This record gives sequence, C-alpha cells and structure tokens, in this order.
Amino acid sequence: MTIKLNRPTNAFQGGSYRNELNQNWDMLEKWIDENGTDGLSDFLANNSTIGGEQLSRAKIVNLFDKLDIEKNTSLVNLTGGTTAAEGTNTSRFIKVTPGQIIGVTMNATMVGCYYDFQKQYIGMMQMTEAISEWYTQTVPLGVNYVRVVVIDEHLDSYMLSQQATMPEQYYEHEISMPHFNSSKLLSGSRVVTFGDSITWYDGKIVDGVLYRGYQAYMRQAGASIKNEGLGNLTFAPNTKASSMYEQIVTNQYDFTNFDIVTIAAGTNDVAFNVPLGAVGGRNDTVFDTNTSLGALRATIEYIRINYPRTEIYLFTPLQNETRDMDKHEVIANGIIAIADIYSLPRLDLFRMSGLGKYTFEVYTRDGLHPNNEGFHMIGKRVVRMMESH
Repeated sequence: MTIKLNRPTNAFQGGSYRNELNQNWDMLEKWIDENGTDGLSDFLANNSTIGGEQLSRAKIVNLFDKLDIEKNTSLVNLTGGTTAAEGTNTSRFIKVTPGQIIGVTMNATMVGCYYDFQKQYIGMMQMTEAISEWYTQTVPLGVNYVRVVVIDEHLDSYMLSQQATMPEQYYEHEISMPHFNSSKLLSGSRVVTFGDSITWYDGKIVDGVLYRGYQAYMRQAGASIKNEGLGNLTFAPNTKASSMYEQIVTNQYDFTNFDIVTIAAGTNDVAFNVPLGAVGGRNDTVFDTNTSLGALRATIEYIRINYPRTEIYLFTPLQNETRDMDKHEVIANGIIAIADIYSLPRLDLFRMSGLGKYTFEVYTRDGLHPNNEGFHMIGKRVVRMMESH
C-alpha cells in the first residue's frame, strides 16, 4: 500500500491549483513507497512542483537549490517578474512560513521578492544585517513563497535558511526526513566527527570545487553534525601538525552535547613516521601517547571515563596511492584491535571503502583525498555500516 504523507491543507486554494498539488503529492508518495527517501532531493527538483520545504517535518538547512534556477535572469523588485541578466540566477519559488525568520548569506539588503500562495507578487525582500554576512527578516503575513537572486560566483556558497542564526558551515540543499528512519541510530543523533583533512573537507571549497564529505550522508540520515576535522591531523603529538590527542585530551574536549563521536585518522601518522606503538593489554591504563596507538587508547579512555554515554565509532584510514599501504594495514589492524578491547563499533574503511588499486583515478582528486564521487560512495557505506550496529 502506498505510504500517506501529512499533506498541507489546500481547501481554500483554486481547483486547478489544488488538483496540481494533489497530483504531485500522489507522485511523491509513490516515489517514497518505491524508493524510500534516498534521492528525494533530485526527485523533487526534476519531477515535482512540490518543494522539499513543504514536506511535513523535513529538515533542510539550505532552502536554496543551486541546481533548480533560471539562469541569466534577475527579478524586477517592483513587480516580482524576471528579466534577462547575464551572470545572475533566479531561484524557483521557495515555500516559507509567515512569522518565521529567514536569513541569507549575501552582502545586500535587497535579495528577492515575496509572493502569496498563488505565487502572485506581494513585495520586495528587504533584509537587515544580523551579523557579518548574514542578513535576516521575519516573513510578513500573507507571504507563502520567496524567490531570490544569486550571481554566478555565489552559487556554491549562498544559503537561504529559516533560522535567525547563520549555520556553522555551508550546507548544500539537501532534504533529511528523519521521521522515516526514526528507528535508526543516526536519526536525531548529535554527532561530532574528528579526523584529518578527509574529515575536514565536508562543506569546504577546494580549488573551486564544493565538497560534500561523508558527513553529508549522515545528515541525510537525520543526524546533526559538528565537524572537528583538521588537515594533517595525527593521533599522536608530533613536530609537523596538530594531533587528536591534544585536540581531545589535552584540551579536555566537552562531549556533553553529543550522542556519537567518530574518529577517522592514521594516514598522516604513517606519512610523518609517527611511531606506531603497541595496542597494549585490556586492563592497561597507562599508554605511550607519543605513539599512534598509545595516543588513540588514551583518547578513548578520556571519552569513556568522562562521557560513558557517548558512543565512539572508529574508522580505519582509507587506502591511497601517496602513502605506504603496508604500514597503513598495520595501523588499521591496530585500530581494529583497540576497538575490540573497548567493544567499539569499527568501520574498516581500509578494506571496505571501495577506494583501492585501480579506483584512485575515479574516486580521488589527487590519489589521497576523495572527490565528490568518492565521498558519495564512502558516505553511503559509512551510514549503512553505522546503522547496522
């Protein structure tokens, strides 16, 4: 039987408009029944006039979808219509809620227009600077839709969000429907991710490319994410870069507000010749924190002793073609052994990510860091593995 969604009321809307909406809801319910919520954002963008922001209980940080725009057009502020404008893009009609604060990342007070439920022009969006690079306004009564204008150079950084505060990082337009996965581990979970540059990449623009890290797929599964990834990070202190031991233990990181912490590192320990050290015994409490495995054990001890309810997931490092993979395998085995001592779920990405011999050109940007296709493959597997524990 086709799943039934919580449709917004349309009793007061015109017959043809109401019928069009009902047809779209029927199509959407059939899609979810057959495919789940995976790929829902693409479906909405390409097949339906219903925007994802209209779905009851949908979580969307960025309402602006850079893939669903009218290219080389701008809005006429006094009429709400479009006009030709090279290098400028107009969004689709985006559903908003009267009385709700909306914010945009754009250094301008005039960013678009307001419309009613029939998409008839009401007025201009006149924003006020709340903080640097974050402009807000309360949606006026009678307004049901907005359209915004974004120039080409801002497409990969522009956000429109129904919140008063600026998001902590850039988020692409993506739809999370955690209530469809309420029995799953990640639904509603607060997750903090520690790791090296591969963890850091999420939401960053590198060489003109916006990267969606593995965390993007955790968010799609309903988790909220704080990214603590750092480039060149190692497990143990060294003379070349920061270490996770210092980041967490030395600085006494507070995990009070997190349900899950993920730890993904090791490749830079190999690159910087950090001593591997020993796994140690199950009952050991003193560790050589100048070694990779000793620092990892001390880090886990800190979290377990002080925050026993915070779940810890260990990821082994990805294979790459810039490091010694024999040494990678040794450190991966050490991470797995440590996970077993503390009964921690461990995701063996060294052996199960799909990145390996003959696939580096396809799934990495430089033989080391995944490209977006690589992150897509890894992210799906990370979520699947985490949900299976």
